[in-house]
Amino acid sequence: MKKILLIVLLFAYSTVITRSQTCSVAALKTQAEVDNFSTTYPGCKVISSNLQITSPEITNLDGLRGITRINLSLK
Repeated sequence: MKKILLIVLLFAYSTVITRSQTCSVAALKTQAEVDNFSTTYPGCKVISSNLQITSPEITNLDGLRGITRINLSLK
């Protein structure tokens, strides 16, 4: 019984990991890069690096709506 429970828990854990795909993004420099984030990085939910938004002309972050976590920092 313990083996079955362990197998079920490992399967559930691996399913959660695969659903939250990670990616590494150095910087977003234009509004177009922000807007096209989901096209450029399909399925990316977790950014495994620092994320830097470098232009003061970027005014809308809706393109990043699918991101659930940034592992390091947002600048």
